[in-house]
Order: sequence, then structure tokens, then C-alpha cells
Amino acid sequence: MEFDGDFELTPEEMASFICIDCGINTDINGHYYILEHDVWALTGLTLGDNKMLCMPCCESRIGRKIEHKDLIDFPEINDSFIVRDYIDGVKL
Repeated sequence: MEFDGDFELTPEEMASFICIDCGINTDINGHYYILEHDVWALTGLTLGDNKMLCMPCCESRIGRKIEHKDLIDFPEINDSFIVRDYIDGVKL
């Protein structure tokens, strides 16, 4: 079955996209990404927490900018132009 991008999230699912540090909706702003496990661990969160951080808040927690090498090999998520442009410093 192929994903056509047409779906709606429940309120509970939408809540899981809220950055726990600043409250921004990462689904709406496109800051939806998946880090390598060792980099995510630097945030102080665990994989089982099912928490979200926008990219600036994640960078604040790990003490540096997110780099392309920090992202897991998951093109459907990490290859979005918003994630790539953010990491590359492109101003939208």
C-alpha cells in the first residue's frame, strides 16, 4: 500500500508533535526528524519517552548545531527540504 499523504491525526497524535521545551507544533513547522540514538541521548530524553523537540530546542539541549550525520538513514522523514535547509542554514 502506498502512502498518498492524505490523512488526519487525532488530537492525541497531534499532541505528540508538540515540542516539550517551547510548545511549537513540529508537524506544522516541519521540524520533524529522527536522530541517531547516541545523539538523541544527549538531549536527556530516552527513545521510549515518545517526546518531541523542535530543532532549535534539540540543539540547545545537545549544546551544538544538528548536523546531517546526526540523522538516521530514514529518507522519508529526514530528507525533507525543511530539515535539510535548517541544517544547512538556509533561511526560509
